[in-house]
Amino acid sequence: MKTAAFARELRRLVFDLNCGDHVVFHGYANDVSSLMREIDIVALPSLREPFGRVAVEAMLAQRPVVASNVDGLGEIVVHQETGRLTSADDHRDLANALVQLSNDPTVRQRFGQAGRKRALERYSPTQSALRIRDVYEQLADC
Repeated sequence: MKTAAFARELRRLVFDLNCGDHVVFHGYANDVSSLMREIDIVALPSLREPFGRVAVEAMLAQRPVVASNVDGLGEIVVHQETGRLTSADDHRDLANALVQLSNDPTVRQRFGQAGRKRALERYSPTQSALRIRDVYEQLADC
């Protein structure tokens, strides 16, 4: 399914489920940290996502992530630990994951805490610099 068609279908599902008061399709934002404080669940229904910076930002803000199991998102989000991974082409799977999480604040909190811990351990600037250094050292040994 093409991106525009997928977005239309998601919006239609939000309308059909009468969730319009609870769902925002935000798009680009400058002040991510203040936006994250207002969000309960971050949804990333990407068809391609080489890294997944938004997922890391959400995890740092202790927000659970529901993401397509594509590319980097499948490595960043740990299914049933820091969030939920769904099929990229299955909007009903995405909707079901969002509904289940929206109905379970305990799981949202658990995923959020686990996500922050994982993001700090794996994606902090210090950890990223150490990994880059390791790559350079391996290249120097060649």
